Amino acid sequence: MAPLIEALPRTIAPSVIPHPPAAVTLEAIEEHVASRLPAGRPFAIVGESFGGPVAIRVAARRPAGLVAVGLAATFLRRPGPPVPSFLAGRFLKESVLRRTLRPLLIRTALLGDAEAELVDEALAVIRSVDPRILAARAQAALRVDVRESFRSMGCRLLHIRGSADWLIPAKRAAEMKALRPDLEEAVLDAPHLVLQTRAGDAARILADFLRV
Repeated sequence: MAPLIEALPRTIAPSVIPHPPAAVTLEAIEEHVASRLPAGRPFAIVGESFGGPVAIRVAARRPAGLVAVGLAATFLRRPGPPVPSFLAGRFLKESVLRRTLRPLLIRTALLGDAEAELVDEALAVIRSVDPRILAARAQAALRVDVRESFRSMGCRLLHIRGSADWLIPAKRAAEMKALRPDLEEAVLDAPHLVLQTRAGDAARILADFLRV
């Protein structure tokens, strides 16, 4: 999130809520985020990738002060290319992830032709997470279904996605728009991690969406 935070205008005061180190379920991460929301002032939630379903579930609680939700490269239910679940489950095991977390994979799945420095930073962040936790979270993503929560949110919605996102098919974005026709959409020429690779453009879109 660092590139996005640096690109945001000073009228926005961001507060990053990282995933709790040991939490693997969507429910546990949801509780962690919900307990750290600001009190006594209006705020928006931004969730990218697996953080999107978390943001959606938190927003469905309609916490006091929530005015908008910004989503990025996210999904309402199982993301990823059309690979059978049993094959995806085998790949997302701890032992396999330990062997495959390499710059080429990060580029292919997440960052495209981003600068080497950004690839190195992303790899360092991913490798800082215990592979057991990483594998469990990845497998949890295959079981996500937040369509009902998405329908029930009462605030304004934005979704920013990359046109070259290999992990999340465009049909997932179409499903979001079908469920919430009021969803505002922005498509950038970017891979999956659109907030990192197109930080300046994403920051401008978010600022305009929040009207600040």
